[in-house]
Amino acid sequence: MLSQKDCILTHLLDCGSLDLQMLEDINYDLDEMLDDMIENGDLSLNNLFALVFEKGKKDLKEAYNAFMADLESEFVQNPDDKVLAGAVMEFSAFNIDDDFSYFTNCLDTHVSLRYLGTYREYLPTEIEEIENNMGFAFSDVA
Repeated sequence: MLSQKDCILTHLLDCGSLDLQMLEDINYDLDEMLDDMIENGDLSLNNLFALVFEKGKKDLKEAYNAFMADLESEFVQNPDDKVLAGAVMEFSAFNIDDDFSYFTNCLDTHVSLRYLGTYREYLPTEIEEIENNMGFAFSDVA
């Protein structure tokens, strides 16, 4: 038997009671996301997860851009550094819009990042923080 709270939430979010447990792991501030969803009339668990993942994608882009700026600046100062040149070349070819993907379907919800190992190599703290904030760990896409 569902509690009154769970009954209300499953009805409002169009989901099952087990789906609600996934909300507990999200560490982003959901107030603005929920306000936008209510204002647009698209309140559902799947839409909420999509907004959470889009926020994660935005955060990853910011981390990537900051890292690339630092890396390129360092390379300008050390143009003969072959390791640095390789890192710039490898990582500058990445495209977060292409590499980041997600699927929202209640319990089947997941988020993926192509080249996850390389992203983790260059942005380990940032990836961990984004996963923690989204409440979902990235899976790798081959």
